[in-house]
This record gives sequence, structure tokens and C-alpha cells, in this order.
Amino acid sequence: MAIVRYVRQHTSIPTAEIIFFDATSENPLKAPYVVHSRIPGKDLQDVYRTLDHQNKLAIAEQWGNMLLSEFAIHNDFPGVVDATADDSGTHTYGFRPFEVDPEPEEERQDVRLLSKQTVLDMFILQFERWDAADKRAYPDDFPLDHLTQLTTVAKEMDAAGLFKDVGFSLCHLDLAPRNVMVKVESDSLAQISGVLDWDSAVFGPSFLACEPPSWIWAWSNYEDENDDQDEDYREIHANDTPATPEDQELKRKFEDIVGVNMLKFFYNPRYRLARSLFNLALNGLRSNDAFPKTECLIQEWEGLQSKPTESSSAVDEATVSLQQASIDEALASSKNLELQ
Repeated sequence: MAIVRYVRQHTSIPTAEIIFFDATSENPLKAPYVVHSRIPGKDLQDVYRTLDHQNKLAIAEQWGNMLLSEFAIHNDFPGVVDATADDSGTHTYGFRPFEVDPEPEEERQDVRLLSKQTVLDMFILQFERWDAADKRAYPDDFPLDHLTQLTTVAKEMDAAGLFKDVGFSLCHLDLAPRNVMVKVESDSLAQISGVLDWDSAVFGPSFLACEPPSWIWAWSNYEDENDDQDEDYREIHANDTPATPEDQELKRKFEDIVGVNMLKFFYNPRYRLARSLFNLALNGLRSNDAFPKTECLIQEWEGLQSKPTESSSAVDEATVSLQQASIDEALASSKNLELQ
């Protein structure tokens, strides 16, 4: 529960207060448990479609500010928040490497000794750690070179400028409406009252905190939360012009909050692939769908690489130009409605 206390101490993001917890099974429940304060409100996933336009605008603004709060918390290297407490209950926060299993303690300690990393360093190190772990666990079963190919993709992303001036920021890896509580009262606008499920939070490349929340302006596409294909579809089409003037205003509100300098992280397809690459670096190739996901990522990256090369500044300018075109179109639609 160190991460929850860390978030409460270092950000304005509303979270539960941890009252007591036991991470062991040495208790009457015979299982780890946590007791925390009650978060008022309802699940945002259940209520969002019922909100009126002004309340949705309030949620769009608050969501953008939450992402900015995450983005602003930096660390010199990636990892997971850890904590120790002295006799007075004062917590001292530290960071431990991402979990890779199996891995000898001495090798994990070597990772701890690294004082600073670049984003490329992180990718190379993670894929090396998983390669060593896979060879220990399955010495005769890993003839494929997917991890080597992923390392190559990371190096190509770095050469293309994607990791330039990108550090490590706090990131909730499952920040979705189902994990957010919201208070809706008749005499005030909707208010995000708490964010749940911080167990997966990490310090990772800053673009991780920039998965576009297209559900704000395209809720009809936000259907089966467990369907990876739908998730990919939503992110691929996140910068499409919304269908109605109201949805266009929701999109503009969110983008006004995060600012034009952040839009490349949300909408550039290369950063979408960089987020997918991080998930593979974090979890390794241990799930049933890891190999097909790897092959799809490599294939899509090769497709992007085959297009005319653009400098990072050109990509940024193109993203901002696309955004401005969306704003201009929305304003024109609004004026037309006023004239009718």
C-alpha cells in the first residue's frame, strides 16, 4: 500500500486513506488485507452515460488534471514505489525494480544499484532480464528471438527521437472509468472523489500516462472493457473528429487542459506502440497472447518505419495541425447550429 500513501502525499489525486494493512497471512484472516477509508460516490463507468453535458465537461477537465498530476511526478529511474516506516510511523519511500521471475537476488540487487537510466536503457535492461529469466525457467523451450526483436524496436524508436527528453513519471496502468468514483449531486457539478486499484502503478516512461481517454468524447465505442481489440481500436481512432458538437467540445476541453505540447504523446501512433512495447517489457512474454501481440507490434512498427521519415518536430507540428483542424471544424459546426 506504499503507492497509495505516496500518491496522497505527492499529488492532488483523490485516493483512499490507508488505515491499516497486513501484507502477510499471519493474521486472523489468514490472508493479506487492507482497511481504508470509504470513498463516497458511484462508479464512473456506471454513471457517465447518464450525466448531462456540463457534468461531462467537468469530468473531462478533472481527468486532464489527474493525468497532468501523474506526468509531473518524476524519478531518475523506473520501478515500483516501496516504503519503510520507523517507530513513529513516518514513511520513507524508495523504489524497487520491476518484478522478473525467476531472477536471483544478486541480479535484482545489481538493478537496484543503477542510479539513473534513460528510457532506452530501461527497455534494453528489461528485455535482457526477461531473456535470462526465460532461459532459466524454460532452457529448452525458447528458440524464438522475439525479445531480441523487441530490443531492436526500442533502439529504432530511440533513434527516431521518440524517447528524446522523455523521463520517468508516475503512471496508473489501469486508469479507467471502472476504477474511478464520482460524486454527482444536484446542486454542484460532478466531482471525482477517488481513484482505485493503484496496485499496478509504476514509474515508467512519461508517455505511459498519456493513453487518450477517448471514452470522454466517444462513449459509444467504450463497450467491452476486457476486449483488447476494442482497446486498440479506441486508441487508434482517439483523434478522429467526434460525431456531435457536444462530443467535440468534450474533446477540446480535455485537450485544453493537458495542452498542445502533450498531444503528441496522446495521438502519435508511434507512442501508442511505445506504450505496447512497455507492457511487454514489464510483463515479459508469459501470457498466451504475448507472442501474437509482439508480432503485431513489430509488423505495425515496420509499417510506420516504411513511411517517409519525419523529424520529431515535424511529427509534433503535424499533431498540433491536426488538432487545430479539429477545433476549427467544431467551431464551424457550432456556428452553423447557431444560425439555424
